[in-house]
Amino acid sequence: MTAHPAELDAEARTAAVVRLFAEVVTAHERNALTRLALRAGLMWRCHRCRADYYPTTAACTCGAPRPDGLA
Repeated sequence: MTAHPAELDAEARTAAVVRLFAEVVTAHERNALTRLALRAGLMWRCHRCRADYYPTTAACTCGAPRPDGLA
């Protein structure tokens, strides 16, 4: 049985998204994949500066911490 995204650890979620981004060809596809990954909890967005990060990133470059529950 396939694990639900919430049940995967941060490294597994990051690896999955990186593999998907490797297949992206256009900016439109990249934007769509980013939106999907954010909504599915496979990535997180800084509320301060709106930068996107993989779940293994503990804090934004602006200093804001990763939201709780994504580690």
